Amino acid sequence: MPRERGYETTPAWRGEAIPAWRGETALELEGAYAETLEGETPTSDFGTRAGSLAKAQRALWRNGAAKETDPSMHDTLKGYWMTVLTPDDAETAIRSVPPWPWSAAFISWLVRNGGGGSSFTYATAHRVYTSAAKHARQQGDTSKFWAYRATEPQSSPKVGDIIVKDRGPTTGTCGGATYDNIDNGNTWDSHGDFVVDVTGNTVSAIGGNLSDSVGLTPYTLDSNGLLIKRSSDCGFIAVLRPPGPGRDGAGAAPPPPSSAPGYPSTGGDLKSRVDAAVRQGRMSPQIGNLILGGLSDEVQLSNSMFYAAHPELPPGYQIKSNQTAWAQEWLRYRDTVRSVLNGP
Repeated sequence: MPRERGYETTPAWRGEAIPAWRGETALELEGAYAETLEGETPTSDFGTRAGSLAKAQRALWRNGAAKETDPSMHDTLKGYWMTVLTPDDAETAIRSVPPWPWSAAFISWLVRNGGGGSSFTYATAHRVYTSAAKHARQQGDTSKFWAYRATEPQSSPKVGDIIVKDRGPTTGTCGGATYDNIDNGNTWDSHGDFVVDVTGNTVSAIGGNLSDSVGLTPYTLDSNGLLIKRSSDCGFIAVLRPPGPGRDGAGAAPPPPSSAPGYPSTGGDLKSRVDAAVRQGRMSPQIGNLILGGLSDEVQLSNSMFYAAHPELPPGYQIKSNQTAWAQEWLRYRDTVRSVLNGP
């Protein structure tokens, strides 16, 4: 992967003293490295279309026999990369020694050409689109992909889903990425496979950059329809599902971690609003405790939420005028704080 670069410092956005991401992964979140198409909604047959494309790509790679260094696959591989990179950077990605990992570019290509439209964050890293899907669900944005823990009933795979799992920097190692920490700013290694078939308790999913090719991975479901970790795999991070009427749990945000410490369970109207925000995943138990302890400064609370989501930020760093995505994220936290403090 290319080294990430930061943004130049410019006057603070709207003059508000609000934090901003330092930009360590900026090129995976904005510009050519990650893109959400404005105004385009996913097609109703997205899963079928994208699944057929995945199968066709696997056949094009001769079921794994063709490799990334095969000259005949150059243009195909460049097409994947150009979903998330400029043409020049795509060429660099292919010609680097070793070539840049391209599994996220493959998933991005599938989703875009399958009709995913603006529902997906097209990126060079799986953690970026997974984090975006997690945040979309927390915010109740039904127009986007949502991320589910692999232990949630809603995560039982369907055609069109993306199974994202942890991996380490080298073969046979695991990095430790989970649903709860995937968006903490760490540059987690991960991998995503696109579900193309579910028959009985067997799930077939296709991914890129598997043994330097496109390959199919079989997964097994337990009696509850949930994924069983294969002995050769690291843990599951999430199952991503596209928007649509068939999505289970529409409108339900992910639950907070069951191990969240010290959150009280009684109180009046304010407590009820805090309870709901924590239960829906819109606010952490720690922020809830600050509010119940008497803190009512919405800027301070919003900053705390933002910094908790992005621990790599230095203290006092401010969102800049050209960093609208980060500003919008901070404003979503502020709106959550306001709704909890002031009520509907």
